Amino acid sequence: MVMLDFLNSVKVHFKGDSPVINDLINYYRGIDRANENNEPDIVIKSIQNKPKTDWYIKGALRRYERKKDGLVISNSKEDFIIINNNWDEFICKHDSSYGFVRYYIEYAIRKRLINQDLALIHCSGIKINNKTYLFHGTRSTGKTSTMLSLLQSGGSYLGDDRVWIKPDGIVHGYDLATKMGQANFNSFPELVDNSNLETLQLDFSTYLYNNFDRSGGFIEKVIYFINKFYIDPKTEERLESLEDLLPLAEYKNRAVVDELILLRSVPELDPNEISKQKIPKNKCAEEIISVTGFEWNDYLEEASKAQDMLFDTDSVNEFNTFISKENEIFENFVRSVESYTLTVPRTRRWYKTNIKSKLRDEFF
Repeated sequence: MVMLDFLNSVKVHFKGDSPVINDLINYYRGIDRANENNEPDIVIKSIQNKPKTDWYIKGALRRYERKKDGLVISNSKEDFIIINNNWDEFICKHDSSYGFVRYYIEYAIRKRLINQDLALIHCSGIKINNKTYLFHGTRSTGKTSTMLSLLQSGGSYLGDDRVWIKPDGIVHGYDLATKMGQANFNSFPELVDNSNLETLQLDFSTYLYNNFDRSGGFIEKVIYFINKFYIDPKTEERLESLEDLLPLAEYKNRAVVDELILLRSVPELDPNEISKQKIPKNKCAEEIISVTGFEWNDYLEEASKAQDMLFDTDSVNEFNTFISKENEIFENFVRSVESYTLTVPRTRRWYKTNIKSKLRDEFF
C-alpha cells in the first residue's frame, strides 16, 4: 500500500499488489509520499474479474455499464475501471493498462486542484539559461525529444508530458516516469546499452525507414515491411525516470514561465528549417483547449454523459463547470507568457540529422 500526495493537496491511496497498481505506483514514482495514516482523498484498488452489471451503453469511445455502486468503463482490450459516483474510489482490473485508467484517476485529481487555480496541460517543461519553456503538443509531436535534446548538457526539468499551470504564469512540476518507446530510442540511441552490432543494425534500420515508405511502390513497400519485421531491433517500451535519463539535469517543482511553445512536427523537414515564430495569444489558447479535449477531456465528457444516463447524477453539469474553469485558466495563463510555434522534423533519428544542435542553437 502506497499513499501519494499530489502537490501537497490531494492524497491518493494505492491499495493491494497487482500489475496495474504496481504500474501506477511506478508511473507516479516521482510524486511525494504521504503518511499512510492520513485520510485519503482518493482510493485505488484492483480486482480480477469484471462484476455483473444490469445495463450498458456503447459509446463512441468506450463501453459503459451500470453496477449497483459504480460506473464500469471498459475498452476494446477488455481493460476496465469501476468508478463510484463521487469519483473518489476506483477499482481497476488487476492487469489493466495504467495508461487507460489514469485518464479517470487524474480527472478526480484535476477536479480537486482546479479549486486552487491549477490546471493540467499537455506539455514538457524545462529551465535553461534562467528561462523556463513549456513545449506543448499532441502525442508524438516531439515534446520528449525536444526536452531530451536541450537538457543532455544540464538544466532543470519540470515534466516530460504534463505539468500544472496557474493563471499568472506559474508552472508546477509533475515528475512522472517517462514512457520511452522505439521512436525515442531511435532518436537517442545513447540511452540504450547496445553492442556495436546492434548499433549498426539500428543505423541500417533507420536508414531504411527514412528512405523506404509503405505508401510507395511495390518494391518500396516490400523493403519497408522486411525492415519492420526482420531488421529493426525492437527496443521494449519501458518507463524511465528523467533523473536516470538526464543525470546532468535536476527536477524543479516550480517556476515562472517565460515562453509557451506549440510544437509543429513536419515530415521530411530539413533541420536547417527549424524555426520559432510568434503566435497570437488567442490562437494559442484555442489550440491548448483543443489538444486538452483531444487527449483527455473527450473521454471524460463521454463518461460523464454515460454516468448521468445510467445513474441519477449531475456529472455533465459538473464536468462543464470544470471545463469552464480550466479554459479560463488556460486563457489567462497564455496572456501572461510569450507564445510561439516551433517547427521541428518528424523523424526517427534526431542525432543523425543534426536536429539536436539546431535546437540548441535556437535556445542557447
